[in-house]
Amino acid sequence: MIKSFKEGLSGSLARFYLDGKRSKDIPVTIESSLKRKLDIIESATTERSLFSPPGNNYERLSGSLEGWSSIRVNIQ
Repeated sequence: MIKSFKEGLSGSLARFYLDGKRSKDIPVTIESSLKRKLDIIESATTERSLFSPPGNNYERLSGSLEGWSSIRVNIQ
């Protein structure tokens, strides 16, 4: 379900997820949690599946960000 990355395929998030390359932009303390959340997004078949588990903190954004969604990544 990942359709694109804000910085494109050359951005640090895409390189981290697709190639496993570490980046100074992504703190080491959240790498495993971030990878897990990206895997959840990628394997989601419907938007509804992103609401579970509640720890995803999935939400649809509003205002100037309407049409976008958010999942929080916390240090666990």
